[in-house]
Amino acid sequence: MRNLEFVLRRGRALCAGVVFLFFASAIAGAQSSCPSMVEKTKSPAGNMFTEEQEGWLGDALADFAEHQYRVIDDPAETEYLRKIGNKVVAALPPTKIKFRFYILDSGEVNGLSFAGGRIYLTRKLIASAENEDEIAGVLGHEVGHIITHQSAFEISELMRKLLHINTVGDKDDIYRKYHQLLDAEERQPRSISNNEDNDQGVADYVGLVAMANAGYAPTSYAAFWNRSFFVNNKTGNAFTDFFGVTKPSEKRLRGMKQMIATLPAGCGATTTQATAEFLKWRDSVTANHHKHSAEKPAENMSIIALHPALRMDLQRIRFSPNGKMLFAQDESSIAVFNAETGKLTFRFDADGAKEAQWSADSARIVFHTPDLHTEEWDIKQQKMLTAHEMVIKADCIQTFLSADGRTLACIEIEHESDYLGNVYFDFDLFDVATNELLLHKKAFFVTYYRNVVNWINKAIYHGYNEPIGFTVSQDGKYMVLGGGSGKLAIDLQARSEIKLTGDFKGQNTTMMAFEANGVAGVDFENPSKTGIFSFPDGSRLKSIKFSSPRIGSVSKGNFILSDGKEENELYVLDLMKESVEFKSKTRTIDITDQTFAGESTNGDIIVGTFGAGKPVVVKHSLQMPQSPLGSIRVIHMSDDGRFLALSGRSRGAVWDIKTGERMYYTLGFTAAAFSKSAVYLDVPKREKVERAIYRASLDKHEIHKVDVKLNDDLFVQSGHLMQWSTDKNRSTLTVQDIDTGKELWKRTFDKQKPPFTYNYADENLVFTWNADSPGGKLEGQQTRSIALGIARLHDKSRGLIIEVLDAATGNTLKSAVLEKPPVYSGVNGLDQVRDTVLMDTVDNRVFMFSATDGTTFKQMFGHVVGVSAEAGLFCIRNRSDEIQVYDMSGKEITHLATSSPVRFAKFDATGEKLMLLGDDQKLRMVDFTKSVTLAKKQ
Repeated sequence: MRNLEFVLRRGRALCAGVVFLFFASAIAGAQSSCPSMVEKTKSPAGNMFTEEQEGWLGDALADFAEHQYRVIDDPAETEYLRKIGNKVVAALPPTKIKFRFYILDSGEVNGLSFAGGRIYLTRKLIASAENEDEIAGVLGHEVGHIITHQSAFEISELMRKLLHINTVGDKDDIYRKYHQLLDAEERQPRSISNNEDNDQGVADYVGLVAMANAGYAPTSYAAFWNRSFFVNNKTGNAFTDFFGVTKPSEKRLRGMKQMIATLPAGCGATTTQATAEFLKWRDSVTANHHKHSAEKPAENMSIIALHPALRMDLQRIRFSPNGKMLFAQDESSIAVFNAETGKLTFRFDADGAKEAQWSADSARIVFHTPDLHTEEWDIKQQKMLTAHEMVIKADCIQTFLSADGRTLACIEIEHESDYLGNVYFDFDLFDVATNELLLHKKAFFVTYYRNVVNWINKAIYHGYNEPIGFTVSQDGKYMVLGGGSGKLAIDLQARSEIKLTGDFKGQNTTMMAFEANGVAGVDFENPSKTGIFSFPDGSRLKSIKFSSPRIGSVSKGNFILSDGKEENELYVLDLMKESVEFKSKTRTIDITDQTFAGESTNGDIIVGTFGAGKPVVVKHSLQMPQSPLGSIRVIHMSDDGRFLALSGRSRGAVWDIKTGERMYYTLGFTAAAFSKSAVYLDVPKREKVERAIYRASLDKHEIHKVDVKLNDDLFVQSGHLMQWSTDKNRSTLTVQDIDTGKELWKRTFDKQKPPFTYNYADENLVFTWNADSPGGKLEGQQTRSIALGIARLHDKSRGLIIEVLDAATGNTLKSAVLEKPPVYSGVNGLDQVRDTVLMDTVDNRVFMFSATDGTTFKQMFGHVVGVSAEAGLFCIRNRSDEIQVYDMSGKEITHLATSSPVRFAKFDATGEKLMLLGDDQKLRMVDFTKSVTLAKKQ
């Protein structure tokens, strides 16, 4: 994210010294023994905002920043936080500031607050608190920043310095000037204010007195700080300050303790207690499952569910230890089935979870997320038993949760690199419930820096996120990780290291997998040493050759999974026979004894038996229940809004939106293009089947392969086949008819190949050049209107040439020259309609430019997700479950709130209807021919 120092300084992570804003002072009914805060709450002389204007400023700050987070929309949870906050606020002098308290769904210990009264605490912060007093201390600090007007004063100073203004007006004026300030600060970045330490000190003092006035124990805030940021009661002193070795968190703790010591006797409580009500609330927040409020559609909105919904790709299938149950895990949920009857037991959310595990008694399932949220689910009761938000000092690059849910294994980088290019990794073992460090192995694994770079690239481009190989025994008791001399064995029940011995200890195994009698280890460098070893004594049981160096374990039996020769193919290897038992065409499978479960190509789960060299005999075909949308490759809709094409990695589908019924169920596709009577799907190569373009009729159920010659350089864009070719310093774009392959047009670009995208308004092509680039200069020489546009620029180095081409003919439809803001990069997020250009920037803003003279005439927060050229409307998504619709003057037409995050938006050809696809796989259709009902969030 861009530099937001002056925007979010009052809401940085607590460990970085966040600013919690709050005000405090004794009033009637408060404890008279506490100091008065009346003087502290006076607005400083340099603050140009009134308290009412600070509220509008806070609205702007929230609109700018809230897109990064999801506010938990649960009235009961928010009400308890509000009760604590109001108790702190009630002990302060009267104010016009309207305080509002929110919970953010975030895995960071963090607090945010904005001028005007908005205060946010994250789910993990609340989960890590031990009592209500600690929450009151955090809120008190945040209220302190607000009531002492620190943020408003700081922004006032910046507006005077960078914008040369001394006053602000109504809400629209404040929004406009705040946008100007963002632009100015981007051009002239500034360092953190010299008053930072003083501001923090003032907020801490006011916060401590405020919570004491409200009847809480001030010492609890210091205890929270000490525990949450791993200060270990270190406060430093004048000597360590002089030599610059006192950490900021230690100075903060020292200051808090000194402040507390100055408070008079009787100011605040002296003891704290975690009440049953607090513990119930904290547990509820910890266990929150992305709750959304019930939707209340506006009178001009109708909702249609996709039927059947698209099934997400499975990531894991696992039998229970007793073999009677199995679960199937996709990106967003876990479904539990009875393996013997094939019936669905229940489903629960597990959004973004890492690999789930069965407990040893087959009664529970546990999982954790990358931000260290853990959950334990009871199968018989079909409910969550426990949830934890772990707060640990280690910065884990890889984690694993034990099958009993008690222990978390963590791998972290110890040193970035040494002079030889080596990177060192540490291993930690933590207690999930207490965050206690149980075991620490320093530099247990060493590898070259280039290997780390390769891991990062694989994680980015191929989804691999486990850089260091590990395997867990079939009973869940033991874990082996690392490779070569850096192998480490852990007893997950005793939570201690197991000393490896024998051949396995020194074997250069880089991929490992447990089987029934031991552990298999693959030696990349010397395949002849690959074998099966007893565990933990490490004696070689047999040498064996695998078809691939990448292997995996199953739930039970003498089997190992190994990559096959084809893409997505897996071999099931019988280690007793040393042969391939059978092959699977999908990668998500599991085995318990002679029973097999795996994902079929159509997304069902096949359960069957195998053995004696015979094919799998299918017993059950299980259907996954609907899950929220996960990773999606393609979302595309016909111009008339009648048909929708949607694809994940493995499978896709086409629906008739009029009825919500699915028309086609296909393999996953990488692009879709609609004509009046058909949809064209670009299906990539899969196993032995080559890439092809398929034409699916929209008039009748008929699909066939299009007879066009494809190559790796051809791509589908704006309803056509396109291909770039390069000859020296000339690049040529050739556009073909997607149905026949016939060439429609081509254009050659000298000097440089221009970046391009497509226009949301009409799907025509949008090309760009920087005005001072070789290609841009050539465009200026060839086109008079572009040359005149460049001449009008104040700063030609920031000039951006935009050219819109008709995708069907290649004719130029529109040219414009803009002075791009410093927060714009690349070519994505450009749309042109009529005489306006819309530009998305990297800091979550939309700029509206005149295509005639290139001037900016409006800015708003969010990014464009749909445009109607016919109606002159466009829609913006800022928060995930909100859509704002504007006309081409920048006037807001309506503000819609949904109960599910919006993944896609499109106007129909007339612009009379707007279609929104949510994570819940429901389409919300807004009819603008009816009266528009505003549904603004407060």
